[in-house]
Amino acid sequence: MTDDAKIVRDILNDNWDTDNVAKPQFYYDDSIKNHDYRKDAIKIYVRSGPLKKHFDVGYTNYKVHTGITIDLRTSSRDRMLALRDEVNRCLGLTAVRKSPDSNYSVLLFDSERQVTGYAGFWHYVIEITLSGRRAF
Repeated sequence: MTDDAKIVRDILNDNWDTDNVAKPQFYYDDSIKNHDYRKDAIKIYVRSGPLKKHFDVGYTNYKVHTGITIDLRTSSRDRMLALRDEVNRCLGLTAVRKSPDSNYSVLLFDSERQVTGYAGFWHYVIEITLSGRRAF
């Protein structure tokens, strides 16, 4: 079984262009519950799945879909927007290629939204789905 949040973290970490924006701290461990908003961070976690969908009678493969949430947190609105653009750029590079160390072949963008901008702390969420076929 693969660690789906780590797959997305590796995609971001490997493709991050520090010329565009400084690399933040990446978290993909569920043990990280709270975050110091004075430091830039991206928390990546599994939202749903992996969900398996079997094909018709006589199938030898099945589809797997895993929902992933990418949670951007920073103390500056401009920095939040720069992080958002860089995350979208990194994910766009791998949107139709096989993800490293996984059986996923497609990365789908589900939604993105600014969650809050209170007291000088900025929070943005991007939701994606990893999708692929696996054999029994």
